[in-house]
Amino acid sequence: MGVVYYRPVSRAFEAVSRERKGTLLFGISMGGLGGLRLAFKYPDKFQAVAALEPGIDPALKWKEVKPRNRFYRSDELLQSIFGKPIDENYWEANNPATIAAANAGKIRGSKLEIYIDVGDQDAFNIHEGTEFIHRIMWDSKIDHEYHLVRGADHVGRTMRPRTAEALGFLSRMLNPPPPDPEADALRERLEPLKRAAERKP
Repeated sequence: MGVVYYRPVSRAFEAVSRERKGTLLFGISMGGLGGLRLAFKYPDKFQAVAALEPGIDPALKWKEVKPRNRFYRSDELLQSIFGKPIDENYWEANNPATIAAANAGKIRGSKLEIYIDVGDQDAFNIHEGTEFIHRIMWDSKIDHEYHLVRGADHVGRTMRPRTAEALGFLSRMLNPPPPDPEADALRERLEPLKRAAERKP
């Protein structure tokens, strides 16, 4: 499926907004791959991205991609995109996990809002790539929301509620909820303990 690229329309001028705020990406499967690729390359252009079961590989380099993670893409298809033989540098330049690792500081600084989702029974083994990119973002301290959906596959009855949750995430980014006083109070109480723990060897 493709990437849905959304910008709000100004009712006053009936023109597409050029602002980053309100510019969102949403994609499923290969569309999720495309959405993450665009968002991670150009985090200053988008407010948020939501990628469901994105068709990404659990690797930073082409030679690390295992047959189990690319069995559904023929050699001819891959060569038509990345060259014959595969241009490994070009592959890395367009691999979301590699982009995220290399561009982590810019992504963090942009405050890009990120949502990723996958079923743990994905028929294409895409849960392995999604878990991989989750770990890349976690280790790089890139804030994101990650859903590993128990019992869900690449298609089927879970897709409707999962899509609704992803769109709900994008809606919350457009209309953030008010501060949570109880959570704020807890963080304030714990902050001195955290600072003291960080000073200990």
